[in-house]
Amino acid sequence: SIQQTETLKLLFVLYFRILKNPQPTPLLPAALRGISKFSHMVNVDFFKDLMAVLKELTSRESPQADDAASESSSHARTVQHQLLCIVTAFELLSGQGQSSFPRPISSVPPETWHLPRFCRRGPGHRPQ
Repeated sequence: SIQQTETLKLLFVLYFRILKNPQPTPLLPAALRGISKFSHMVNVDFFKDLMAVLKELTSRESPQADDAASESSSHARTVQHQLLCIVTAFELLSGQGQSSFPRPISSVPPETWHLPRFCRRGPGHRPQ
């Protein structure tokens, strides 16, 4: 129905505003999970902008903290957000988004989504 379409449109606008926030908010994981859940309903016009924002979020650095415990916690949150962005992007690509790109998902190089950076870091790694 028209009402459901409008509700979905407003929901995606809200998700997008959360993603575009200059500082990560506690709502970011929920917005990413919501986009993943409804990825098959993403409008094609919205798709490329959404993918660009997700890619930008994966390259965001952890904010500097005052002490080691806060820095470790901040880094863990940043990594969680980055991994959720990657999962969300692949959910989008596995749905209708695949038709928007000429390459199949298997040909998307992993370095595009900064995966090697996560693989090289051990549990005690500190960002530089």
